[in-house]
Amino acid sequence: MTALTAVMWSCGLELDQWTNLVSDGVVVILVVCMSTPVQVLLLTLMARWVGANPADYLGHAAAQRIGIIAVVVFVLSVEGISWLLGRVIASQFQIDTYRTASAAGWLPWLLLTVVVVAVPGDVATRPTRHR
Repeated sequence: MTALTAVMWSCGLELDQWTNLVSDGVVVILVVCMSTPVQVLLLTLMARWVGANPADYLGHAAAQRIGIIAVVVFVLSVEGISWLLGRVIASQFQIDTYRTASAAGWLPWLLLTVVVVAVPGDVATRPTRHR
C-alpha cells in the first residue's frame, strides 16, 4: 500500500484515481519492485530479532533440478492444453497488465519483475501466511 501511495504521489494522482492504476503494467512493476525487497528485509529482521535463522524462517531451500524441470513441464503442458482447447487461463488483470506494460515499452521489465522479484518475494512470504 505504501508503494502504491508513493507511485500515486510521484505521478501527481488523486486518491479517487487509484482504481485506474491497479492493472497498469508500469505501476505494477514499480509497486512490486519497491515493496517486495522491503517486505523480505522486514521479515528477515524480525526473524533475527526473535533469534531464528532467517533462511529457515522464510523457508528457503535450494531448488533441485528435477523440481524445476517438473514445474516447467507442468506449466507448458497446462498452457498447451488450454491453447488447444481455445481457453484463456490468464485473468483480466494479467491481460491488462501485459497490455499496458507492452504499450509503454516496459514488457522486458515486467518479465524481469515477475521472474526475478515477485517469485522470490512470494516464496519468502509464503511461510508467514500459513502460520
